[in-house]
Amino acid sequence: MRRNFWWWVALVLGVAILWMALRSNEAVTRTLLPLTSSPVGEKVGTHLLISIWGNICVFVPLGMAVALALSTYSRRWVLLWGTLAGFGLSASVELAQLFIPSRYTDWRDLWLNTLGALLGAVAGVVLAMLFPSIRISATSEPGD
Repeated sequence: MRRNFWWWVALVLGVAILWMALRSNEAVTRTLLPLTSSPVGEKVGTHLLISIWGNICVFVPLGMAVALALSTYSRRWVLLWGTLAGFGLSASVELAQLFIPSRYTDWRDLWLNTLGALLGAVAGVVLAMLFPSIRISATSEPGD
């Protein structure tokens, strides 16, 4: 039951990421403006805030949800699949953006998003270690 919940969370997060990443650039700018107006006034660049930290932070919950959905597998598999989920979704977004005139692709986004998913998967493993009711096995492999 708990695993199904985390798969649903991962699915909802994936759809939300697709919606956010494939909208027109103007809509994205309007949505993010309230988040950047104060830091920009403090001389924190929007590139650093959105392009780097934003790409990482958006994928952390996805990596964590996939890690918790795979909680019966070994840490190695949980980290691998949590990271690959972020990489796969990010690669799909970057490919789709090739065909959207108001969007552009950037290979750095792919790697930053993947890093975010990895950090999320690590957070999922740490949560499982702190809360024994969330079980991530040290040795179980897929198919065992």
